[in-house]
Formats: sequence, C-alpha cells, structure tokens
Amino acid sequence: MDFAQKFDGVINIIAGIAFIYYAVFMNLSESNNGLSKRLLALFILISSFCLIRGFNYIFDFGRSIDELSILISSFIPLSIFLLLELLIRRHLPFILKVFISITTLLLVFGVAIFGINQYILMGLMASYVVTLLSFAATLIFNKNLDLLKSEQKLINVVGVISILAIPLIVTDFKKTFGWDTIRLGVVGVLFFLYAVVKLGDVPDLKKSFYKLFFQLIFNLVSAVVISYLFNIFHLYLYVFVIFVMLRMFAEIIINSHESYQRKAQDLAMSIVELFLSGNLKFDEIKKKVTNKEFFLLHKKELPYYNADRLINAFNKSGLYLKNEVKQLTKDPDTLDEILHLFEDFDCNACIFLKIPSVTRLNSENDFFVVLFKWPDLAPVHKLEREIVLIENIASHIKD
Repeated sequence: MDFAQKFDGVINIIAGIAFIYYAVFMNLSESNNGLSKRLLALFILISSFCLIRGFNYIFDFGRSIDELSILISSFIPLSIFLLLELLIRRHLPFILKVFISITTLLLVFGVAIFGINQYILMGLMASYVVTLLSFAATLIFNKNLDLLKSEQKLINVVGVISILAIPLIVTDFKKTFGWDTIRLGVVGVLFFLYAVVKLGDVPDLKKSFYKLFFQLIFNLVSAVVISYLFNIFHLYLYVFVIFVMLRMFAEIIINSHESYQRKAQDLAMSIVELFLSGNLKFDEIKKKVTNKEFFLLHKKELPYYNADRLINAFNKSGLYLKNEVKQLTKDPDTLDEILHLFEDFDCNACIFLKIPSVTRLNSENDFFVVLFKWPDLAPVHKLEREIVLIENIASHIKD
C-alpha cells in the first residue's frame, strides 16, 4: 500500500476523532432540541464514514468495508438537507428535495446490488456537487430569511463553505479521473465543523475570513520551513495538509465549550445593555427593541394569558427554556399556557422577572418576561451571575 493512501487514512481518522469529540460534547450539553439532534445525527454519520474509510485506507480490510463507507456517505447529503431546513426554519426547493431523496435511494440500492463501480462513484460525486451548490445558492442569495443576526451569520458561513468544499470533495474521486493527488474532501468536512465552532458567533465575518487567510499563509510558510529542514520537499503538500488538519482539530477542541458559553454571555449582557440604554424606563426600553431578538413584555401586555398560571409555574425569577417546561408543572392547562407563550413569539427561552410589590402598583402578582432565542448548545447553569444581574436591574424598571 502506497504512502499517499496511508496518509489519506490518517487525515480521515483525525477528522473522525474531531467529529466524535464534538458529538459527545453536544450529547453532554444542556441543550436537547431538534437542531442539536439533527446536528448529532449528521456528525455521527460523518465520523463513522471518516473512521471506517480511514482505517480501511491504512489496513485494507477489503471491498465490503469500501461499500459500507460509500453507503454511509450516500446518506450525508440528505442529512445536511434536513439540518438546513431546520436551521433556516423553512422548506428548501421541492425539486432539490426530490433530487436528494431519489439520488440517496439510487445510490443505496446501487451499492447493495452492483457494489462499487465507476457509475456509482460518479453518481455520488454528482450528488455532493449539486447538493452543495444548491445549498450555497439558497443560503447566500435568499434575502427573505426571517432569522436573527447570529443565525444569518452562521447561514452565510455554511453557504460559503459549501462552495469552498466542492473542489476538495471532488478530489476524493481521484481514481475515477485518474488523478494523482491527496483526497482533500476530509479537509473540507473538518473545515465545516471548524467554522461551526469558530465562526458561528464572530461579530465580523469579513475580519474572521481575513484572519483565516493569514493563518493559511502561516501554515504554507511553516510547511516550507519543515520541508526544508528535513529535506522532504517532495512531501510538501502532505506536510501542509497535516498542519492545517491539526490546527483545525486543536481549535475545535479548545473552542467548543468557550464558543457556546461566549454566545450565551453576549446574549445576557445585551439584555443588560438594553435595560440600561432605556434608563430603566419601560417605555424607552420598548422603543429600543427594534429587532426580533428580544421581546420585553409586562403582565398587562399578556391579557390573553392566565397570569396566575404563569406565576405559579415559573415560581421565581430566573431563566427558563422551552424544552424544560415539562419539569415546571404537571397541570396540562398550565403547560399548554407556557408553550403557547413561547410559540406565539417564536422563542425558546425566557427570563421571568417578578416585580416587588413596593415598586409596582402594590401588586404581588406583577411581572416582566423577556422572551428570546437561547443559543443552541449554550450552557445554562454557568451563567448564574449574569441572570442575577439581569434580575436585579429589571427590579428597578419603572413604568
């Protein structure tokens, strides 16, 4: 077995381990919603594919393992499709849905009946190319998506990566075209995970891409230095690729937890800034809520909700997530009331703020509620100080 194939195996194993790590991190996170479940399913598919293919490249387990890896790979475009529909909260074009469904079925039955041949590989490559191009076009050029700024940034990142990944994925089919190159598809796959972890919450995408460009230059120069010192210029491309892979792998491990905690902290502090910018006056604060990221509501603005049910269920001031409301009450009417509150404002979290009777019309049942979208996978119980700060400031808001 040649060096190039063993190298392909090593970089596939690196990517597979990175996706397993992130899948475990997601499974242990405090979030358990539809998006995290679909991400988990996609990452399990990708990690299985990378590890099976990686070890097979190194140890050559035989044709049956090759067929298994192609079968797993056939489901990845469909899994990405389902993830993106949930991410943008709308259906992708029907023709794209039909194309992905049919190609997935044809590839699965084709591999099961005929094994791996040139037509199967060309069909798989076409499935990836058409799917990624369609995703990129839909995500980049569709300006009517009703998304938060943070969600739109992530969508833009995924769209750009979909285009960048296409030439890398095509190199995985080098034998079909008779090319002598490294299979770089796994680099594109790992870059997707790197972008989700590293770029999803950055304030300025343009600066982040500039930073990525300079990091790429650094890796190019580093690979030149190593190749010169060890007299292995004929392996320069291999050195460069392993540098890039290990750099992304390290960044994923280091930034996984910090990325989502930082998102949650930024969100909490933006609520504090909103309160203070309105001089703690309810009407002024409401005027400053010009986007759909937050909804600040007073009890009197919820006439169609049973206030006593909300107060009894939430019990005390604090942060509450939609997917945890079943822990608050056993009463079906109260549960239905709370779920309606989240769904009517298209939010998945709220900060419930009881208002002391001294400052609020001598009413013991007065309250505010701040409805918003909590970042997926963000830790809840590591932000006690931020939540307490919000509660203390909110208690001084005046009519």
